[in-house]
Amino acid sequence: MKAVDKQWVKRLKTYTGTGHTGLDTGKFNAGQKGYYWFSVVLGLVLFVSGLPLWGGWLAGAAQLKHISRFVHHGAFLLMVGGFIIHVYMSTVMFPGTMSAMTTGRVSRAWAAFHHPAWFRERDRRGAAGR
Repeated sequence: MKAVDKQWVKRLKTYTGTGHTGLDTGKFNAGQKGYYWFSVVLGLVLFVSGLPLWGGWLAGAAQLKHISRFVHHGAFLLMVGGFIIHVYMSTVMFPGTMSAMTTGRVSRAWAAFHHPAWFRERDRRGAAGR
């Protein structure tokens, strides 16, 4: 987390309303970084909690299976909830974001508005390469 990421988190309410925080964010903002780690951690929790549920190789560990099932289902619900919010934000809240996620390309205006530091870096590299 960089200093700009901490400021971004403080302006989360502004971001959800306008899609912009007025900060000089790089290629990924704090929300994108947070969603990435949220998914990685929950994926690991799903894997580890799913191991005891795979079969009878833990025979006699009924209590562990009950706990694993509870943790597994909770992690799954959190993951699905996060995914639904992610899709909603990329389609309804901020039009143009879905094509960025599916093609890997954004317009210059979109990049300059949403990720100004990254846009300037890319623009500077592009100008130097000409």
